[in-house]
Amino acid sequence: MSTILIAEQDLALRTQLADFLRQQGHQITEACAGLEAIQQLERSLFEVILADFRLPGPSGLELLRTAHATDELSPVLMLLDPADLHSAFEVLQLGAHAYLPKYDPINLQEVSLRVEQALTSRRLLQAIDYLRRVHPHLCEGERLIGHSVHFQRLLSRLQRDIASSAPVLITGEPGTGKGVLAAAIHTHGPRQQQTFATVDCAAMGERELESELFGHERNAFSGAHTRYIGGFEHANQGTLFLHHVGDLSPRIQSKVLRVLQARKFERLGSSRTIYVDVRVVASSSRDLTEAIRARRFRSDLYRRLNIISVEMPALRHCPEDILPLAQVFRQHYNRLFGRRIKRFDTEVQRALQAYSWPGNLRELESTIAHGVCREAEEVMCLSSLGLGERRSRAGETEDRVVRLPPGGVSLKNIEREALIQALKRSNWVQKDAAAQLDISPRVMHYKLRTHGITPPRRSPRR
Repeated sequence: MSTILIAEQDLALRTQLADFLRQQGHQITEACAGLEAIQQLERSLFEVILADFRLPGPSGLELLRTAHATDELSPVLMLLDPADLHSAFEVLQLGAHAYLPKYDPINLQEVSLRVEQALTSRRLLQAIDYLRRVHPHLCEGERLIGHSVHFQRLLSRLQRDIASSAPVLITGEPGTGKGVLAAAIHTHGPRQQQTFATVDCAAMGERELESELFGHERNAFSGAHTRYIGGFEHANQGTLFLHHVGDLSPRIQSKVLRVLQARKFERLGSSRTIYVDVRVVASSSRDLTEAIRARRFRSDLYRRLNIISVEMPALRHCPEDILPLAQVFRQHYNRLFGRRIKRFDTEVQRALQAYSWPGNLRELESTIAHGVCREAEEVMCLSSLGLGERRSRAGETEDRVVRLPPGGVSLKNIEREALIQALKRSNWVQKDAAAQLDISPRVMHYKLRTHGITPPRRSPRR
């Protein structure tokens, strides 16, 4: 469903166009004069505008200028009387997407074609803008799926559900590949030709996250120097992945719920309503049912998200995946770092399969990246991987966690020790350490400041 404004003074023609486009599944708003059309633009965002060149009040050309000033991505189709076709070139020069001659009768098939072309153009421009801002994930999702037995099983089981546009909730331990599965659901679903947008709900403050989801207008708040298109708008007709959805604040939860229920929202700093049709895939490493009991998460939002439920298995429960996925990561980081490591030696293969991988897929990837970076030969050895040291530290951690000294210990010291051990195991990558402790990067940053923990100084390269 797309939103279209028809600004045409001829009642019969306006009604004919409106009825025809409604039959094609579009949401139509009508205006008979320029002032009324501009008022509609102030209230709502339209994906396509059909404007009468001779519109009374502010003319069609003035409506074209207003539409582009309001939203530069909105395509305008100018409706021209046969006597005004000499103005077609001027109309296109001023930024109209195309023009439609108002022959009697009007060619409805041409109208349909021009509208679909305008919609496609708008979505391509949005996708280009989104891709300019968002860096692709290092993890090669499709190749991972192709080499993973448990990913293949999940997709096979979900085949019928993926074919719908119902919301999906993916749960599981941190690092199990929830983002990879979300992208696969989009790629194998009915919206695969549209945009797949991702918003990490745990990686930013409340205002920044609100803007990332819903967008903002220029001067909506201090520092908002330009208009910003949010995730819901970018993902219109496509899929929006809400990573760490359990970290949403109550206020933003209510706004997300409104989009799921009514398919509409407003950018920050604007009263104009934007209508969207978005498939939402959400993920959480937290127990959302426990969060509902603690009144940290809305039960009605949970019900909306949990139409299709998927639990990702931990990597230690899928030992057949470890070596094939390690090979995928080896090839990827060979290309990224310019190395030529051809294989793992036998000792490395045994160590990879024997390790419990508490950080799951994410830890496996960072481990292989570390090994590729350090290994100077064509065969990776265990010393380059650093896995033996990590297993030793992991064993020490288990002893410390389950055995308290006879005289007791400060809870603050236990927390500090857990933070330091997680950082060491993740090579002082804060995001990976946060995942191992099942906390958000924002909470991790706060706790490091609270405990006065700073990363060790790296020795300068020679």
